[in-house]
Amino acid sequence: MKRILLLTSVLVSAMLFSFNSSAQLQDGSIAPNFTITDLDGNQHELYDYLDQGYTVIIDLYAVWCGPCWNYHNTGTGHPNAGALKELYNQYGPEGTDEVIVMGIESDASTPAGTITGGGNSIGDWTVDVPYIMANDDQIAGLYNLAYYPTVYGICPSRVVTEVGQESVANLYSFSEGCPSATEGTDGGLTASQDAEPIACGDYDLKVGLQNLGTEELTSATIEAVINGNVVASTDWTGSLTTYQVADVEVGTVNVTSDTEVTYNITTSDDLEANNSYTEPINAADLASSTITVKVITDYWSQECSWDIKDGSGNIIDSHQYTANDALETHEHEVNLGSNADCFTFTIYDDYGDGMYYTGAQTTGDPANYGYEIIGSTDDNWIIAEGDGDYEDEDFNGFRIDPAASVSEEDAQTELSIYPNPTNGITNVNFNLAQASNVTFIVYNMVGQQVIAENLGQMQAGEHRDVIDMNDLEPGVYLMNFTIDGEAVTKRITKTR
Repeated sequence: MKRILLLTSVLVSAMLFSFNSSAQLQDGSIAPNFTITDLDGNQHELYDYLDQGYTVIIDLYAVWCGPCWNYHNTGTGHPNAGALKELYNQYGPEGTDEVIVMGIESDASTPAGTITGGGNSIGDWTVDVPYIMANDDQIAGLYNLAYYPTVYGICPSRVVTEVGQESVANLYSFSEGCPSATEGTDGGLTASQDAEPIACGDYDLKVGLQNLGTEELTSATIEAVINGNVVASTDWTGSLTTYQVADVEVGTVNVTSDTEVTYNITTSDDLEANNSYTEPINAADLASSTITVKVITDYWSQECSWDIKDGSGNIIDSHQYTANDALETHEHEVNLGSNADCFTFTIYDDYGDGMYYTGAQTTGDPANYGYEIIGSTDDNWIIAEGDGDYEDEDFNGFRIDPAASVSEEDAQTELSIYPNPTNGITNVNFNLAQASNVTFIVYNMVGQQVIAENLGQMQAGEHRDVIDMNDLEPGVYLMNFTIDGEAVTKRITKTR
C-alpha cells in the first residue's frame, strides 16, 4: 500500500529505499534459482553460471532510485560509481572470466521500457553497460527485496551474501573468498527451502542437503536430535552434483513448545565440519477459545483483508476492508470453538506491498500499522502480532487446548518487547511469579545463534533487560526466552 502523495523529494527518498527490511534474505542462505531474459532477448539462468564456476554479482535496482543511479554510473558522486562496469570489464568473460554481473530492474510497477529513460526513470540505464541488463517483475519477491539498491554476491556454492555498493577491489575480493569444493565426497547441511515456519502438533522435520564435494553425492544418513534425543532418522539416496541442494524429509515429531532441532549427517565423508545444522522450532502460541483480531489500517485499507483457518484449512472467520476503513483501528471478536486445534491467521494486501502509506496524515512508518491477536479480553495477552512491513501477505499461527492450564495461558502475558521493530536497542519486560532461572537466545532466520544471555536466578516480580542489536543486520530474529525450562519465542524485527 505504498503511494507517493504530495511529497518532497527528500521524503520520497526516505520512504522508497527501506520498504520491507524485515524480509531481506539472510547472508549464508541458499540463493533461489531464476532465469531472466536480457534486453536483447537472451535467457540467463543463475545456477547455470554458478555450475560453470562463476561468482555472480546481482544489482537489484529501480529506475527511479537516486542512490541506485549514483552507484550505477561513473562520476555521479558515489565513491564507487561505475564499479560494476569496471568489475565486468576486468573479471567478466571478456576479462579474466571469473565473474558474471547482472543489473536487474526489479520494481514491478515500472514499465520495462523505462530502463532506457522516460516515465519516472532517472535516465538511460543501458548507456555504456557491458554486463547483463534485464527487467524482471518476479525477482523482488523471490529474493524478498527490502530496499533499493540491493547488491548480492552469490558464490558457486549457491550461498548468497549482501555485498552492498562496494568498490571493484572489494567485490573481486568477495569472489576470491568463495569456498572451493572439497576433493572427494562432502555432504553439508543447510536450511530447508520448504521448512514449516510454525509448529502446531505434528511437525515435519526437513533440512537442506548440499553436495560440497567434487564427486557425485548419492547417499547420506541424516538424524534429527531434540533435547539430546534422536527423534527421527532417514537414509537419503539420490544424485547431487557439486553444489546442488536437495530438501530432505527426516521425519515427523509432535511439538507443543518452543525448542530447537539439530540435524546431523552420520555417514562418513571427507569433511565432517559441515555435517551438523541447528535451527529453532517455533511452536504456535496458546490462545483462548475467543480471541480479538485488532487491525490498524493504512490509507489504502481497501487492499487489506484477513482470514483465520483451522488445522483442516477451513476458514473460521475473515474480513475485507473498504476505503472507508482507512487509518483506523478495527477490532473483531472471533470464536475459535472449544476443540483443541491449530489455526493460521493470514493478512493480505491485494497490491502486494503491505501496509505502508506515506502522506500528510501519517509518518509513513509501517510500524504504525499492522495487527494483533489478543487472547480473551485481556489487551496484555498478545498471542501473535505483526507490523505493516510485508508484501502480499503475512501470517502467524496459534492453537487452543482446553486441557492447558491457566498458568500456561498466563505465561503469554508476562513477556513484552519494545520497541519492536527496533533500529538497535530494545527492551524485554517480564514478570516472574516466583524466583526463577532466566535465559534468552536470539536466532537469525537461518537458525544461527546471534545473541545469548544467562540472567541467572532472579527474584519474583517485574524485571527489564536490554537487548543490543546494533551489530546485527536488518531483518527478522527470533528470541527464545526461557524461565525455569519453560520457553516462549517472540519475533523481533531489526530495521536500518
